Amino acid sequence: MSLWRERETDVEQESVRQRNQKVMEPALKGILLCKKFRTDEQGRHTYEGEFKTIPVGDLPAVCSELYVITKWGDGQGGRFRQEVRIVDPENSLEIFNSTELESDFELDNIYHEHVVVGRISGLFLPRAGRYRVEIFLGDEMKGKTYFNVVL
Repeated sequence: MSLWRERETDVEQESVRQRNQKVMEPALKGILLCKKFRTDEQGRHTYEGEFKTIPVGDLPAVCSELYVITKWGDGQGGRFRQEVRIVDPENSLEIFNSTELESDFELDNIYHEHVVVGRISGLFLPRAGRYRVEIFLGDEMKGKTYFNVVL
């Protein structure tokens, strides 16, 4: 057997071994809020207008468009589902929870990362103040970030 064939066999065996390993739930590596998102011809992502504050003229207000970008890694196997919620923590009021932003994804191995891009249009903002963006995997909150609405 040639050295090349031995290496191919080793790679195939490692691939089978990884597929037979237990499912490892991924870790949330990051959350980004931004105004624009693009993917170029090479598949690279561009994020524009990262923000932590949304200025509005009047209240209540509507944010025409924003993106919630998450990155997952350090997990493998299975099918994972992300959900995004936006909460007004002062009033304990959930203002956004959309099945449109739920995303199923898989991770081939612990070295693979997955980016989820969620586009929110027409977000109703009832008051000025701090809002919380919560990221769930299944029924468990894995991370959160905040943004402010100011007049």
